[in-house]
Amino acid sequence: MIFFFNLGWILNISSQPLKKEAIFSLSNEKADRIIKSVELYDKTFSTKKIIYYSNKYSVLNNFFLTRDKLKIHSDYIDDFSFIDNPYPLNTYEEIKGIENEMIEKNINSAIIVTDPPHTLRVKIFIELFTTKLKKDYIIVSSEPTWWNKYFYFTNLYAIKFVFLELIKIPYNIIKYGLILS
Repeated sequence: MIFFFNLGWILNISSQPLKKEAIFSLSNEKADRIIKSVELYDKTFSTKKIIYYSNKYSVLNNFFLTRDKLKIHSDYIDDFSFIDNPYPLNTYEEIKGIENEMIEKNINSAIIVTDPPHTLRVKIFIELFTTKLKKDYIIVSSEPTWWNKYFYFTNLYAIKFVFLELIKIPYNIIKYGLILS
């Protein structure tokens, strides 16, 4: 029972933001990650553009749906770069894509933005399956209204997210660890 109540703490290992060269926002159907990325960019935590890993159309859709909330003008989209991939991605492929982008564009440090209970799995993938990215990165969580690491179990969406993470973490370590070894 103690384990269940502490899962919010265990899965949410995000850090306070620090200045890095680029902000990489992992894809998501909700706008929380892009909102946090824009906030970090506006506060000059990055010297380069925000790089959003997703299908460009879904990103633009997500962006324009949240633009008014962000109080930004339409040409702000020029501050975004996209790693376009029309196919559904998983976290492992996104992390590897971010590392490839860092190598290609000579980016030496990164802020990775994702949802709070997703941060542990992102860290595991970075530490196990990357070389350049793991040298200088920080994971910053978005601020979704559905998340509270102390009381995640009071929100049905958060409960589902947490239990999916508990399944995905060992599954992905086995899947990608065995493939790569």
